[in-house]
Amino acid sequence: MVIRVAADLAKGPGDLPLNQTHPAWAFLIVFFIAWHQASTHLHAGVLFLAADANVNNPVNGSAGAPLNAGNSMLFLNILGSSSRVLIQNEYSPPETGDGTTAVNTLFNSISGVVSTTDYPGATITNSLLSNIDILIIRPRLAFTATEIDALRDFVHGPGKLFLIGENASLNIAQDTVNELLQGIGSSMSLQNAALGSGYQTTTSIASNPYTAGVTSITYNYTNSIGGGTPLVSSVEPGSPVIIAFENFSSVPEPTSLGLFFLGMSMFLIRSRNDYSK
Repeated sequence: MVIRVAADLAKGPGDLPLNQTHPAWAFLIVFFIAWHQASTHLHAGVLFLAADANVNNPVNGSAGAPLNAGNSMLFLNILGSSSRVLIQNEYSPPETGDGTTAVNTLFNSISGVVSTTDYPGATITNSLLSNIDILIIRPRLAFTATEIDALRDFVHGPGKLFLIGENASLNIAQDTVNELLQGIGSSMSLQNAALGSGYQTTTSIASNPYTAGVTSITYNYTNSIGGGTPLVSSVEPGSPVIIAFENFSSVPEPTSLGLFFLGMSMFLIRSRNDYSK
């Protein structure tokens, strides 16, 4: 369709589909098509980072956590209109009271949502990611270069990636998360902290669509986060951030930008020809 319209515009004035149309209208047609093509490729991906896995447990009260509807609401806000979720937990077999199971059950309670768990987690590929909207990972071992490339493509496209970190006492997991964050071009990192002892509930919640309806979040023995946009801060001195996110976006395809400049060129050529008569 785009090629046909461009070809029509290249014809003489008498041959245009809209005869005797001012050149500006021809330009607007091509500009609209080019902009539409470009906008379809401006997908926004989102990366979320939780500083510790215990933020999952208050969803169902597992691992001795008190129930907190705020934790559930946060995950539901992140889910949004997405319908395909994969949750990978590299701690296999899952620990008693594993919180990722609670999130999986929560998502599957929503009509139209299909959420699955994968222990310890299949190799991450572009093919795997093409079948899901959200990937939640609680990583332990280092990712391969191929997996990092796939995850970078995922968050720079329309995907949502939720990384679950660990406090500094589990330094292998912390290093794995930070290496992945750096590899996909994130400004966020875990800050080598081990905050609190026992479950704590914070009301330091940033105003954001992802925290709509969230008045408190319960967590336990957490790391802290540097960079990104804060969503939740802890009760510890200095209010360290424990949940944050970062937006990514892809750029328009070169063909879309080419159409824009094609429209501009045709407008100038047609205008010059018409006004020289």
